[in-house]
Amino acid sequence: MTATRSPPTTSSYTHERTINPDFASPHANKLRLITDITAPDERTLKITQSAPYAPFLATACSRGPGRALTPISRRAVEELGDQQFGLTPVGCGPFMLVPESMSVGSGFEMVAFEGWYGGRPLLDKVVVQLIPEPSSRISALEAGDVDMLDIVPSIGAEQIKANDQFTYVEAPGTNWTGLTMSYARPPWDNPVARMAVSKAIDRQDFVDRAFLGLATPAVGPLAPAFAWVYRPPEEVENPQAFNLDEAKALAQQAGLNGVKPILISSSDNPRPAEVIRGALAEIGLDVQIEQMQTNAYVERRTAGDYDMTLLGSVVDADPDDGTWNYFHREGPSNSSKYDSAEATRLVDAQRQTGDQAERARLLQELQTVVEQEVAYAFLFHEPDRAAFSTDVQGFLPIPEQRYLEKIWLDR
Repeated sequence: MTATRSPPTTSSYTHERTINPDFASPHANKLRLITDITAPDERTLKITQSAPYAPFLATACSRGPGRALTPISRRAVEELGDQQFGLTPVGCGPFMLVPESMSVGSGFEMVAFEGWYGGRPLLDKVVVQLIPEPSSRISALEAGDVDMLDIVPSIGAEQIKANDQFTYVEAPGTNWTGLTMSYARPPWDNPVARMAVSKAIDRQDFVDRAFLGLATPAVGPLAPAFAWVYRPPEEVENPQAFNLDEAKALAQQAGLNGVKPILISSSDNPRPAEVIRGALAEIGLDVQIEQMQTNAYVERRTAGDYDMTLLGSVVDADPDDGTWNYFHREGPSNSSKYDSAEATRLVDAQRQTGDQAERARLLQELQTVVEQEVAYAFLFHEPDRAAFSTDVQGFLPIPEQRYLEKIWLDR
């Protein structure tokens, strides 16, 4: 493949870089079974693994979330360095980023890559604007300042859907979100305390108040987009189900009355955290919300520097992304330090079978374990919502991903 601003790329270099412990990639676990990568000819890549890994092609070799082996340019990395490469990457996709357009926190521009292996994209340029405030995103679309909203916030979904100037696309999401509590900070190392918190939250009330009813209550990490494994709440026996009387009794047992946990939250949508605070006041907790800018929030969250936070998985290529990363004891997203021998066994086992029915059984068993152990107080799944002007044509609906190479403007 040809990179956008460099010589041809190689997946073998990507492999070496991703598994390098000094680079500390969260995708390294997806490649750890690879023993050899060869290219018999310019159109063939042969990958040998030491053991089966069922979702390998989805989680390691696909676009978007499966980017562990996305071919990149060694020369570009060496010339730019890892930090700058992370800001102005050089890949082999249909568009190439304009380096001087990159403005952290504001956006960037991409232009068509004439040498893309799939053929030149139809658009000449894509301008990406980052608009943190949800209502401002809605206003930008309605005013014609932007042609497309990548993610339509719940506060504007019905408004956009009713406007015939826009095309509104909604599909089940690959995501889940829950309230996690740090195992490193008492009393959250106590499963009784965690279960008290979980049972104190009415999921449907939470969804109605935090997302205007435009989300699905969650009973675990298996998302609606994965129909082969997902089961709706009414079909799942949920040990975390809302029961305020039981929650109060558990809270008293765990000594939670008067405890003031700090819930860290990003500033783009304060409503979920506020609803959580109100619900937990019913069992004697005085939740202190610390809202911060996204970069500061991600840094605190990644370091596990919190009592509580809202966290989950999104843009997943396979349920493996939203389970292994969070519930394996070595998972790169396991910032709460959840450590369960049974959960680790199950997330490993579901990787090792190519039988989808057996994978579904193992993942559903895993869901039961993490519910019972309250790895998270599982809260909701959001549908994937995109919207764009009616003259935007060629949109390909793929949950939480935006493939732009076939889009064109009828104007």
